[in-house]
Amino acid sequence: MTFPSHSPSKKIPGASREQYLRKQGELLASDTNLVEVDLIRQGVHTLAFPLEIIKPQYRTASLVCVRRATQRIRAEVYRLPLEQRLPVIKIPLRSSDADVSLDLQALIEQCYRNGGYRDTLNYAADAEPAQRGTEAEWADELLREKSLREKKKPPRRKGKPKAG
Repeated sequence: MTFPSHSPSKKIPGASREQYLRKQGELLASDTNLVEVDLIRQGVHTLAFPLEIIKPQYRTASLVCVRRATQRIRAEVYRLPLEQRLPVIKIPLRSSDADVSLDLQALIEQCYRNGGYRDTLNYAADAEPAQRGTEAEWADELLREKSLREKKKPPRRKGKPKAG
C-alpha cells in the first residue's frame, strides 16, 4: 500500500504534477492499494477518480480516494466537509486481511497538537486561499469560539446622541 505525498505542486500544471500522475498510473496498474488524502483546497483535481462522479452540490474542496488492487475499476471516495467531523476511512491491506480504520479527525487533531500549530499559525488572518460562503462563516465562528480570533464587537446602536 502506498500513501503518496500530496503537496500543492501536485495540483498545479507542471513537472511535479506530471511526475505525480505517472506514479499514480503505475500504482493503479500494479498490485498495490492506493490511498490519497487531498486536503489542499486549491489547484487541479488529481485524485484517482473522475471528479464528475460527484454531483456538484456534494463536492467538497477536500477529498479522500481509496483504490484497491483487487477492485481496479472501483474507487471509494470520502467527502471531507470541514464543517463536519472528518470521517473514519477504511484502509485496505492484503486481500486476505481486514481493512484498518483510520480516524482522520483524530489523526489531524494529534498532528495539530504535536506540531504546535496553535502557537505558530496566525488565526486572525483569513485562510489562503480564501474560504467561501458557509465554510468561511463556520471557520470564523469556530476560531472565535476557540479564542483564536477576537470576538465580534456588538453593532453600534443608532439613535440620538446622549445629551451632556
